[in-house]
Amino acid sequence: MIVEVEMLKPAEYWNFDRKVIDIVAFPVGDRYPEEIITNYFSIYTGLINKFKPKRVFEIGVRYGYTAICMWWAATCDDRPFDFEYVGIDDESYPPSPGVTVGSCTKANENFKNKGCQESCKAIKWNSFDGIPSKFGTFNLIHIDGNHDFNGVWNDLHNCWPILNVGGIIVLDDYYFPQIKDAIHKWLELYTDSDNVLAVQFINDERGHCLIRKTGYIKDDIEANPNIYKLFDKASMV
Repeated sequence: MIVEVEMLKPAEYWNFDRKVIDIVAFPVGDRYPEEIITNYFSIYTGLINKFKPKRVFEIGVRYGYTAICMWWAATCDDRPFDFEYVGIDDESYPPSPGVTVGSCTKANENFKNKGCQESCKAIKWNSFDGIPSKFGTFNLIHIDGNHDFNGVWNDLHNCWPILNVGGIIVLDDYYFPQIKDAIHKWLELYTDSDNVLAVQFINDERGHCLIRKTGYIKDDIEANPNIYKLFDKASMV
């Protein structure tokens, strides 16, 4: 069963000093316009600030920008919490001008430069080979790797079992037709399922889709129609 819920409201996006990103992006030639900072990266910091996931997994690391944003949101508040990030990348992304190292190597260098190497690590790995069991399970998963239909379909299938109950999968670049198609085809698998999935489509610079594993079943909603209001809460207990 699919229930559309506004899990993250625009007022909950968490804006931040763009120097958090620029200090590691500028050396490799990346220049992000202001709208990407305020209407893209702020969604990730908003999710971290609201839901406070202790373990985050990402497919598609590139140079670690998203990881750094999320780590910053987890640690800079006056109520910091334990945060662990694991990212994988097959390093097939074309390097920026002047960059000769692989994306994971560069991401780990950036983590060290930002002082978050104890909390964040990038590992060279192709998700078409599955997700190693040693990685464990996660509270938030960001899928931003292979952008064709098969890549997104594969990543959703691989990530759903390692997502904790109450956790959220975030899919980037929802506006790409092949990504949108893969997401909706995957969601169709749960349309008639007893398991309840909460979904949100966010209109921003690139488009995001949030999918939450609620842990509830259809009978729970039939017994208490207002229970779906819990699906946008930081804790559903």
